[in-house]
Amino acid sequence: MECHSSLGVVGSYYMFRQVLPSIFCSSANIKAWALKSLINSALIFLDICQVCRMSSRKERQGYTKPQKRIKQEFTPLEKIEQQQALLHIEQLLQEQPQQPQLQLTHGAIPFPDPVQEVTPRDAISDPDNENDINALRAYTDRIAHRLDQVQDSVNELLALIPPRSAHATADDIVLLSPCKSVDQLEELDQSLNQLERRTKMQHYLVTLGGENGGIAVRRMLRRVATNDVLSQYSLRGRKSKRAFQDLSLCRIIIGACQISFPSLTAAQVEDLIGQALKFAPHRQRSSRKD
Repeated sequence: MECHSSLGVVGSYYMFRQVLPSIFCSSANIKAWALKSLINSALIFLDICQVCRMSSRKERQGYTKPQKRIKQEFTPLEKIEQQQALLHIEQLLQEQPQQPQLQLTHGAIPFPDPVQEVTPRDAISDPDNENDINALRAYTDRIAHRLDQVQDSVNELLALIPPRSAHATADDIVLLSPCKSVDQLEELDQSLNQLERRTKMQHYLVTLGGENGGIAVRRMLRRVATNDVLSQYSLRGRKSKRAFQDLSLCRIIIGACQISFPSLTAAQVEDLIGQALKFAPHRQRSSRKD
């Protein structure tokens, strides 16, 4: 019972809040309906308070049954009054003057003219387009002329560079075959005292190539002398061997290797030459077995 009474009080309170603003409406019918609804809410609230004071169930039933019958009789009338009030509100809203809406016309805002389809023939015949085309042609002609000048300059620079081919010509070759004896190697080394022959020898060794410094050094040494001759040399002439670093050929190999691999120092190239000469006897024995 307490739950039902609480719900009734809350319902009456919310109905009072919804109906109270309608009292201040300008329409007399709406005011009357709002006052009647407030009175009904107040009566419902009083009925709930009266029922809550009753202690026995029979007293509550004897009080609420007539009220229910009265409510059932007057409920259809209240619905009709509510519908009439809603219709009256709609009529008032329709009678209120509507604010003029902003209407945009084509002349109010300057819209750009639609793009007209132009054929290529019309575009060429147009004086403005013809001027643009002539300016574009003159610009492309200037670019082409500039490119021709650049190409001529490149050709002149290439003509100043001496040709370097992967294979040396017969005039550039100063070593037709590897030296097969120490005497031949010393004769070759003495001939390299001439600047021209020394330059040609260095250029020839550079053309041999190699993936790294070690491979390049081994290729150069094999072109200079056979394994039999190289096995009689060491870098500094230790262990009763001849000193390869005393030869002009050693300095030429160092210079050629540094041209191919600029990051290598002279000391690093000397170490590579020493390693290659160290393993020359092993290559000599393996070649004899083959």
